[in-house]
Amino acid sequence: MDEGWRDVRRNANDSVFVKFFEDRANVFRLYRELHPEDSESSEEDVRIRTVRRVIAKGYANDLGFLVGGRIICLMEAQSYPMEAIRLRTLFYLAATFQEYLSENGMTVYDAREGAIPRWEAYVVHVGGGHGRRHG
Repeated sequence: MDEGWRDVRRNANDSVFVKFFEDRANVFRLYRELHPEDSESSEEDVRIRTVRRVIAKGYANDLGFLVGGRIICLMEAQSYPMEAIRLRTLFYLAATFQEYLSENGMTVYDAREGAIPRWEAYVVHVGGGHGRRHG
């Protein structure tokens, strides 16, 4: 485990979402669906990440992975209001990039085009009930 990063938290309360995406092969299959143009990356290039945070109860079922020069964040939405999802995404990405810079011996002032991965964030709705429209 890289310093500053935490492996995906596993416990009895984990969702199917977390269970599915703790498997590198599943993550790589998703990545290939999102980026079929990337023929150079392989399953071995996938680095599954989640960031330990002090938000709500300490962890959320938000997952991240690094592959193909991208940091991809998957936010699990159950019954949270959309505004909470937006903030969780912002916090997750900020913490992810802070750790990435630290891990690579960089500061925010060292960041230049091409020096940091691109990012993508996706909200995966796994909750029941009727969908709500948010604007």
